[in-house]
Amino acid sequence: MVAPAAEDREAEPLGFERTVDLGKKTLGRSHPATLSIDPPSTTAQAGSVITTEEGHTAVVLGVNCTRDTQPAGTLAFGLILVGRIDH
Repeated sequence: MVAPAAEDREAEPLGFERTVDLGKKTLGRSHPATLSIDPPSTTAQAGSVITTEEGHTAVVLGVNCTRDTQPAGTLAFGLILVGRIDH
């Protein structure tokens, strides 16, 4: 969930209810703000805009990872920019 930085000042885990409450403050509504991520196709390049299997628009991001201070590859994921799921 997304929380307003000015309100999220505690280092320890907040628990589910407190996290949801902070997420609601982000939008000022009864539903918390969230970010959705999706695994991109293996051919997508970081910085590219893609359409996911669900038809959502996402930007592909890459985070360089290390293990024991050694490079361990790049974690790639799609950050959903436009999408909607109806239940």
